[in-house]
Amino acid sequence: MNNRVKALMLFLFLVPLAAYFWTFRGGLSDVSSDWADFGSYVGGVYGALGFFAVAFSIYSNSRQNLKLEQDQVFYKSMELLNSRISNSSIFINDQSYQGATILKKMVSRIKEELDEQCVSKARVLLCKVPESIDDVHYIKILEAKYGNYFYSQYKEHLSSIKSELMKDSDFNNRWERIKYYIGSTNSETKEMREALMALGHVWFYKLPLEDRKEMYSSAVTTLDHEFGEFVNGYIKNLKFIARFVSNSVNRDLYLKFVLSQVSKYEIIILFHYAITSEDKDIIKILMDLGLLNEVLNQECRSLLIDLPSMEEIENDLDSLKQQVS
Repeated sequence: MNNRVKALMLFLFLVPLAAYFWTFRGGLSDVSSDWADFGSYVGGVYGALGFFAVAFSIYSNSRQNLKLEQDQVFYKSMELLNSRISNSSIFINDQSYQGATILKKMVSRIKEELDEQCVSKARVLLCKVPESIDDVHYIKILEAKYGNYFYSQYKEHLSSIKSELMKDSDFNNRWERIKYYIGSTNSETKEMREALMALGHVWFYKLPLEDRKEMYSSAVTTLDHEFGEFVNGYIKNLKFIARFVSNSVNRDLYLKFVLSQVSKYEIIILFHYAITSEDKDIIKILMDLGLLNEVLNQECRSLLIDLPSMEEIENDLDSLKQQVS
């Protein structure tokens, strides 16, 4: 019993006596009826207080038992999650990954897939908004096509590619024209892919989150395909823990413990799954618990494509909030 509860009980014990003696001032009475009245008063008041004391004791004990039960479930769940990670082993392209290195590889694969998506998105941007693309990206594309020879006539080449794309507003015609410079889909040279990837990176966070969801979905699908049962079981475990923490009486304590245990790689994985998830309930829980806000940290943002600013990630988190509101 803490000091606040003890002080409250002492206060409740003394108040009825103080109120009685303040109202009926004087010394001790020698009239038996006065003592009977005092006994009735004391019995009624302290009987009621006794009832509330017993009720409070029952409530306190039940709450304490609930905390103990929830402690067992929570810490056992965290133990199982950590055990799943530390005892897992997967093979990708004949290479073995164990324990925490699986999470690191998963984040790496997310970035690799998004890089591929940026190459494809760059081709679309060249056909959709050629007038909005900076000259530096056209120059990189022309350099990838012509090599060092390009610099002797770069102004002519730059003017040519821009005028060819802008004189015809039809998307399909632009798509065919751009093939001359960058090649067909998936047949670009290494240098050309790097130029297109740079363009896709720059535009990535300029696009609304809704327009990027398909790109994120491709990355998450890659994880599901390559990491199979591990990622499925891991996400289910983490969702269970998030829901449990959200509804527990020790919510704040459990959340601090979760945040102390979850690695930056797990935060990034959760972030991408939240973006692509159709389960609005779990997205809201992850946001209410502050787990997704962890992605704002510098060490987490450094694992995302093109190292976004805090403002760019805050915009994505705001978009997620609007989806679940």
